[in-house]
Amino acid sequence: YVATTKYDSRHKVPYSCILRSLSQILQQILSESEEEIHAFYNHLKSHLGAQFYNIELLADLVPELKPLLDPVDSEDSEEPINAVHLDNVETRIRFHNLFIEVFRALAQWRMITLFIDDLHLADDPSLELIESIIGSRLKILLFIAYRDQEVTEGLEKLLSNEYAVFHRMRVDALDFESLVDYICDALHRPQEVDRDSILPLAEIIYKKTRGNAFYTAQLIATLEKKKFIFFNWEENEWDYNLAEIQQAISSNDGSEKDGELDINFLVARLRELPLDGQRLLKWASFVGDTFSWNTVKYLMVHSDPESECSDTDSTTTATLSTIGEEEGCSRASSSVIESLHPIIKFSHHTTDKSKSSSGGSAQNSKHSVTSSQRSRDPINGLQAALQEGYILPLESDEFKWSHDRYSQAAMELANPKTREKIHLKIAQYLMQEERVDSFLVSDHLIKCLDLVLELEDKSTYRDILYEAGNKARSSGAHKMSYHYYKAAIQLLDNTTAWNPENYSCTHYLYSNAVSLSWVVGEYETTEEYLDIIFEHTTDPMDRVTAYRIQHKYYFARQMHDEGAEALRHCLKELDMEEFECSNSRENLDIEYYRVKEIITRIGFEEMQTIGLCDCVKLKAIMGILEEMCTAAYWLGNQVEMFYLASKLVHLSLTRGMSSVSGVALVFLGLAAVEMYNEFSFGEELGSAGVVVSERFGGNSEKGRAIFLYANFLLQWKYHFKETITWHRSGLRLSLSAGDRIYASFSHLHIATGGFFCGDNLSNVLVEAEACYDDIHAWSSSVDTNILIMAIIRTVKALQGHTFYNSAEEIFDGDDGFNDRHFVSESLKQSANLNVPLNWYDSFRMLPLVLYGHYEEAISVGYMCLRGLHNHPCHRHTRMMVTLHSLAIIQKLRTEKDTLDQEAVEMYMARVEKNQSLLHHWVEHSRANYSMWYTLIEAEKASLGHDFPKCARLYEDAINQSRDGGWYLELCICHEYAGAFYESVGMKNVAYGLIKKTVSLYVHHGSYGKAHQLSVKFGSLLSEYDDDRIETHEVGIQTDPFPFLGPQGTWSTSSMANVNAINEPYISETIPPVTTEQTLLTLDILDMASILKSSQVISSEVKFDSLLKSMMSIILENSGADCGAIIVKEEKYGMCAYGSQQDGAMTFDPPRQLSEDDSLVSSRIIHHTINTGESIFIHNVEQDARFAIGPWYEHSGNKSVICMPIIHKSALVGCLIIEGSSGIFTQRHITVLSLLCQQMGISITNAFLFKSVQRVTMANMRMIEMQKKALEDARKSKEAAVRATRLREIFLANMSHEIRTPFSGFYGMISLLAETELDTEQRDLVKTAKESCEILLQIIDDLLNFSKLQAGKVTLDLSPVVVEDVIADVVEMLIAMAIQKNINIAYAVAENVPTVVMADGNRLRQVIINLLGNAIKFTHEGEIRILCSLDTKNQPKDGADQVSLLFEVIDTGIGISNEQRKVLFEPFSQVDGSTTRKYGGTGLGLSICLQLVQLMAGSINVSSAPGKGSNFFFTVQVSKLRNQASRSVRSEIYEEQKQLLKCISQIRVLAISKYAATITMIRHLLPGIYVDGVLHIDEFQKLASQKSYDVIIVGLFMNPETTKVPSSWLEDVSKINPKGLIIIMNYPAGGMNQKSKWIEPISSQKLDCKAVRIAVPLRRTKLIRTIAEMLEKKIPANYPKAIKPKPVSLITDEERALYSNLNLLIAEDNPVAQKLLLKQLTRLGFTVECANNGLEAVNAWSNHPIGYFTMGFFDHHMPKCDGVAATKRIREIEQEENRTTRFPIVALTADVQESARQICMAAGMDGYLTKPLNQKVLAEALRRYCVSSSNT
Repeated sequence: YVATTKYDSRHKVPYSCILRSLSQILQQILSESEEEIHAFYNHLKSHLGAQFYNIELLADLVPELKPLLDPVDSEDSEEPINAVHLDNVETRIRFHNLFIEVFRALAQWRMITLFIDDLHLADDPSLELIESIIGSRLKILLFIAYRDQEVTEGLEKLLSNEYAVFHRMRVDALDFESLVDYICDALHRPQEVDRDSILPLAEIIYKKTRGNAFYTAQLIATLEKKKFIFFNWEENEWDYNLAEIQQAISSNDGSEKDGELDINFLVARLRELPLDGQRLLKWASFVGDTFSWNTVKYLMVHSDPESECSDTDSTTTATLSTIGEEEGCSRASSSVIESLHPIIKFSHHTTDKSKSSSGGSAQNSKHSVTSSQRSRDPINGLQAALQEGYILPLESDEFKWSHDRYSQAAMELANPKTREKIHLKIAQYLMQEERVDSFLVSDHLIKCLDLVLELEDKSTYRDILYEAGNKARSSGAHKMSYHYYKAAIQLLDNTTAWNPENYSCTHYLYSNAVSLSWVVGEYETTEEYLDIIFEHTTDPMDRVTAYRIQHKYYFARQMHDEGAEALRHCLKELDMEEFECSNSRENLDIEYYRVKEIITRIGFEEMQTIGLCDCVKLKAIMGILEEMCTAAYWLGNQVEMFYLASKLVHLSLTRGMSSVSGVALVFLGLAAVEMYNEFSFGEELGSAGVVVSERFGGNSEKGRAIFLYANFLLQWKYHFKETITWHRSGLRLSLSAGDRIYASFSHLHIATGGFFCGDNLSNVLVEAEACYDDIHAWSSSVDTNILIMAIIRTVKALQGHTFYNSAEEIFDGDDGFNDRHFVSESLKQSANLNVPLNWYDSFRMLPLVLYGHYEEAISVGYMCLRGLHNHPCHRHTRMMVTLHSLAIIQKLRTEKDTLDQEAVEMYMARVEKNQSLLHHWVEHSRANYSMWYTLIEAEKASLGHDFPKCARLYEDAINQSRDGGWYLELCICHEYAGAFYESVGMKNVAYGLIKKTVSLYVHHGSYGKAHQLSVKFGSLLSEYDDDRIETHEVGIQTDPFPFLGPQGTWSTSSMANVNAINEPYISETIPPVTTEQTLLTLDILDMASILKSSQVISSEVKFDSLLKSMMSIILENSGADCGAIIVKEEKYGMCAYGSQQDGAMTFDPPRQLSEDDSLVSSRIIHHTINTGESIFIHNVEQDARFAIGPWYEHSGNKSVICMPIIHKSALVGCLIIEGSSGIFTQRHITVLSLLCQQMGISITNAFLFKSVQRVTMANMRMIEMQKKALEDARKSKEAAVRATRLREIFLANMSHEIRTPFSGFYGMISLLAETELDTEQRDLVKTAKESCEILLQIIDDLLNFSKLQAGKVTLDLSPVVVEDVIADVVEMLIAMAIQKNINIAYAVAENVPTVVMADGNRLRQVIINLLGNAIKFTHEGEIRILCSLDTKNQPKDGADQVSLLFEVIDTGIGISNEQRKVLFEPFSQVDGSTTRKYGGTGLGLSICLQLVQLMAGSINVSSAPGKGSNFFFTVQVSKLRNQASRSVRSEIYEEQKQLLKCISQIRVLAISKYAATITMIRHLLPGIYVDGVLHIDEFQKLASQKSYDVIIVGLFMNPETTKVPSSWLEDVSKINPKGLIIIMNYPAGGMNQKSKWIEPISSQKLDCKAVRIAVPLRRTKLIRTIAEMLEKKIPANYPKAIKPKPVSLITDEERALYSNLNLLIAEDNPVAQKLLLKQLTRLGFTVECANNGLEAVNAWSNHPIGYFTMGFFDHHMPKCDGVAATKRIREIEQEENRTTRFPIVALTADVQESARQICMAAGMDGYLTKPLNQKVLAEALRRYCVSSSNT
């Protein structure tokens, strides 16, 4: 996952960028599959553990986290808003902990990379959080960018962090040569050719910029803009004017300015922008690095004039405000120019000179500038800023600065005096948003607090600041939270703040502010606010909060007495009963036994069932007591601590439990053990305390209770090793609660527990150092640092990494640690150093005693004994007592001849006291302490002469250590037992014990102690080492005892002196082994073993089995402790590893070689791989090259052999083995060398077999994949077929459901058309009917969309009049256009054939779609439809084919280039908002595309947003071929020709608001003189000057929108009484649109003829109307138009016939039934109706044969449909042998061909679809009724 973010100096919002990074990563996760998201959720929850409880802390700040959480995760997690928080330090730690663990979970899930820019601008909380992330060693890749000149203290600290691996990449300024290259590239000059010509310009630029890349680019851009850099057209290259550039950058006196470019240069550049551009950039700079266009636009438009001016342009605004004050204007302009940079100023001077010649233009310019300043045009400013590249667009309406320097410069445009107003304006705007960002608003409010203080109503702003303070506090941003609270307090009205209505809010504010003030170091504010709280609060519960804060404040400042006193005052105010402040044992006894009596009476089980205390006051008292108890513990006041614990438990038992009751029970258990020796009772109390904390405590209380129980009380019932598990649980809980103190203690005791329980010291050191790093990183108290440092130094001393030969320096080492300095520095910082120092010295005693410094150990022991009481129930105290006794006994043993009897008795008395202290614990925890007691008893006995007792006691001590798993104690007991036997002369026994002790210490990791012991008993180990003779058994090889002498000299690879075959090998380099040497040096047993091994190795071809066999053979033949085989596949890796204890194991894939690997030494292996030679290391400890890393710490003093495995001169891998020092002999070298040769052959063969296996497996996988792909393809095909079938079924059902009600509508319209109607009514009905027919066609096409997609739709070609098609569509949709006041005009080019062969319905559907869309998306203006020949794509073959181009041009909203990409896709629209605003399915244009392609054409659009669109398409049509079609064309043409001839001499004047309408009229009247005007005043002028025969008035000529009288048309009629006025009109009916066009004019009002003609205009109708109204002579062949009469569908004879016939109809839909009934009865039929098929069959059966002439049956009906009814009737006819067949016609809304086939197969005679066309119905009646009657 990758996240990028950038800090912004304008907004110091806590954690802003880090949280944004987390948001980006979570957004990437949320874009993955549901399964992946769910898996991550489980991973996150599992990883966080107890901390998942706090996830809401982060979810509130990172909304993307909420979708990942279950609703239950956030239940009951919100804390009250008005709450006082005292755990501020814990809150910060809790938040940091949670954030780090979430990031750790992410890093474990995927690789994380963060890019953080401008880190020098980061807020302190962010830097702290980043430092915490680094300190936690998260595995993330972090790229940070910062300016090294602006590094803050926090950033400096972050960059010096020792836990991260830093790689720094400097981004320096350009040097001169690089600058020249840059300019060459900018001017497109070859760097090698024209370099010298660039140098003068480069020198100037370098002098001004000093190589700053950003300013270099800015300066070059400015020079180009001022035309000082220009394109030389003569030379065809970029050139520059050196003289003008030098003049531009020089000062007024001609001397060149030496100053470098800075931010002022950018400010000057910005001032060149228009004022709108400057305003926009200025407001944007205050908004932030990214900003919303709507935000900045609002701020610009609603800003006051004062905030619009900078300190330089304020004068300008004032002087230019009055038009005409030329002098003031020029003065202001000059003031602006003077403030500009010299380069920009120079261009202004030259411009002024050029303008001085034209005064008039200058005057005009002044006026225009003034007017532009008065208005604010944000979009103009945006365009200017974008054009200059100062800002860049992001998504939606977001923009960002292209460089932060521009942002800084833009901020300088604002007047410093008005910046507070700007911040206030922005804050007020942000407060109006739906989701208010309280951080962002508060950041602005802080910067304008003085202005806010002047406002009357400050409560809203105070609430915002308080909310921000709460959020910052909950996330640990203490300083910011404090400042927010403090600002909110400043907004309080001091006179009314503490009034009852404001008391609660004021108290919360002060309390939260004061609780943070001491955390951030504002101690004066702490005391001031506390005084105010104490002065104004009266409720004791409110004062409790103040006292607790005061206590924490004093405690943090090491003022413990004052802190304790504050809590005592609090208890007094709470009126706590029976409380004694004294620390007397008597009070403790009374309270303890009272509590014990209650517990004994009710029992532990019953005690754990006590409920929660419901008294707020009592709970507060318990909280105070617990705080006092904890403080007493740290101050060493045990009696007081135990008394407070007893008191708190007593209250809990009698008044109910609280959250701290469990902790108190654990403290009481400690009192039982420490003060009353009741160990079992104490452990039970502690166990009960853990249970109570689980019930009533939070994570903090649970963590504390578990730690205290595990540390003090668990050992009295369980083995000490159990404490580690408990401490790990406590660590998790404390971390989740943010309790770093107890988390540190738990972590410390995990490391300590590992040390006590005998873990390998390397593991203990890792845990201890991790604990130290955590403590150090979180800046915990110095006391905890001392505790963990004791463990680290003790481990290092035992490992031999300190100066253990000196008692004073036993903790000092080469790593720079100095014990004396560390202790002295700790003394300065610790409040009570005796407590941690006792622990420190107790552990220091361990190496002192083990390394023999008994004098120092005795002295330290006595000091530790004095502070023993400060560590109750701590294991280290009894370890210290044991070590003290050992040191004393060693002194008595060593100095027995010099010590007097009194001294001896004194020392022995101390030993006895020590034993008494130990015995007391042994009695109650034998498994944990008996071995120490027994060892001291054995040592005491060794001072006497009771040998059997000594031997038995040492044996018991060893057994007790072994049985208890006390490994270090086992080592110590063996050492002291061996020393005892050596001292009494039992050397052989001593040798065995000491040798075992050395081995035990080595395995423990105490290499220093093992070495010291080997030196101390060196003579014993060498003298009694008898294993010099080698013996052989079958399969067993015994080698000499490890060589303990000094390492031999390093030698070369020559074999001048070959070592004896069975002597320890000491040379470093192993020479190549030859066959001759082998034969000479090996005996028969070795050769037999090699032959057997070679046979086993060569017989294996499976790689895994081969490696295991080889590893086993090598370990068997070499006697090594362990070994590994390294093989090269892609790279070298460990393929096998084996040891004598665990056997052989393999790794697939190979384990990578790493410095951190503890199994093998990667350094030794790489040495062999790189040199190709074998290497032998006698003792790794003495070789500085390889004595390093985890492997060395794990292995220590070992001998190592590493040999290359070679086959055919190629390195296959290597073999590495390790064993005890001196174990390997020349024989091993020889045998291993031969085995390596065989291994090379076998590994190569196994690799070959493995590669064949891989290829085979790859082929098998490929075949499986192919099979799967075929199966997937088959399933996909089946799914596609099934989906297609389902779609067809759906469309069929939809067709039926839509057409059924529609048929009723269409039928009723048809019936209405046959009634008596006037002309206007008939026109309306006709239009409605035609619209129905077109709509029906559209429904058919939409419902057959699947056919269209499948290519099954065919064209139905017929003669089509192109002009009529367009007019029909316009007529259908013009009502919608008129409602929106939109004009529609059309025109067909003269060269377009009048009639063509095409699919009129398909063509009409395309035009309907395009025109409908144009009307929908156009709000004003007009729409034009044009038809012309497509000259670019005319068909080349065939003279009959013609390509027509149709265009639908509108003035609507337009379409962007991005929107055009999805325009013609099915079910898509240009954007979601369009769908909501304009409606529609998004299917229309997709159908248009397919229909146009079906007609061999194409469709596209050209558009500009905001200006309109032009949808154009082409279709291929045919000219008329047959004679019939041509006659249609000639008939139309001849009629129009004759009519035009009649009126050819007339003059026409057309007036319309739109020029397109006038063009259309001219097009419709070819050859006739037509004048056109757009305005009424022009119309009146022309009408008065010329005489016109015809005046055509367009739509929308309402005089209300003009300044002319409403009688303008009447006035013209008076001027032209013989003329004709044609008014274009739409028969509005009920539409309330009278204001949109001319009111109806009666003939009485006009003095000439007038006629209204419906829109759209049609050519023939218009010409005929003019001819008739002007009474022109019309040819006889073309009679005048008369009022149309309804066309009769049937003849009178047919009507007479039908009146005697009976018809049967079956229809379940009432409307459809009623419609068909009316249609048939109007034709004279007698009709009987049935509601379903069953009724129809019964009706037919119940009447005589031949009664019904025919029947109309619906297909789909309930009970019995038409198909079933037909089948039944046909069966009856067949059964009864009827000779007369009853004709049945299907009447259905199902248009599918399959439905027709079903009906015809059932025996029906015809198939009609709804809605029923009258002509089709008439034809069907003639066919079945007339013919049957004739028969």
